[in-house]
Amino acid sequence: AGHAERVWALARCDEHTLASGGSDKCVRLWRPAEAAAVSTLKGHRGAVQALATHRGLLLSGSADQSVKLWDLAEGGCVGTLWQSSERFRDRHAVHSLAVAAGDVLASGCWGGALRLWDLHRCKCTRAVDAHAGVVWSLLHSEGRLCSAGSDGQIKLWDARDGGCTGTLGAAAVGALYCLAERDGLLFSGGFDQLVRVWDYRMMRCINELAGHAGAVRTLAFHSGRLLSGSTDGTVRLWDNFLGVSAPTGG
Repeated sequence: AGHAERVWALARCDEHTLASGGSDKCVRLWRPAEAAAVSTLKGHRGAVQALATHRGLLLSGSADQSVKLWDLAEGGCVGTLWQSSERFRDRHAVHSLAVAAGDVLASGCWGGALRLWDLHRCKCTRAVDAHAGVVWSLLHSEGRLCSAGSDGQIKLWDARDGGCTGTLGAAAVGALYCLAERDGLLFSGGFDQLVRVWDYRMMRCINELAGHAGAVRTLAFHSGRLLSGSTDGTVRLWDNFLGVSAPTGG
């Protein structure tokens, strides 16, 4: 316990420290093994909805249209990336973050924009209209930047110049909320209650994992197993990617 409102985002800072971002506009640092709060980072004027780490920095994206850079060693804010000069425009609220090679940060916004940032100069190098709706998730893997949006599509990007290199998602129905990657395969979870497995080299969906009774909002891997979390109140553990779900404790 510690946040005063909904917790939107989590990120692992190091072996012993976890960061969380919430609707109370705060970022909190924790020692999970001790269930203890370490510190609270304040400065955002809106809900903190996305977190990422990079080279000793914690990056936080917020509904206040900004991404803040926090020095994990010192605990202070060392920079702010503003998505737009327009004030109080929801479409510039930050919903997703991912760090690509070359110290490039990608941020995804409520209005569908994808922005690439040079973290050394704290400067936006490219902005594109990526999705027709919220950019819910970003993932960088094997030199590719992947984005998932409210339009049910996954788009692949060149993180160097921001060019779109491909689109997946003709089979998807409704928003795609989360992405994960393993062994050359891409995984997505969405509103249609399915986890989809994609071969993004062949540019097609190769499997659908059914079982949830609500939207799939988060994905992660642990010890070779895929975990999926849903609005149906359950987490499912998948022993393989052929649709077999392992028993869980709810």
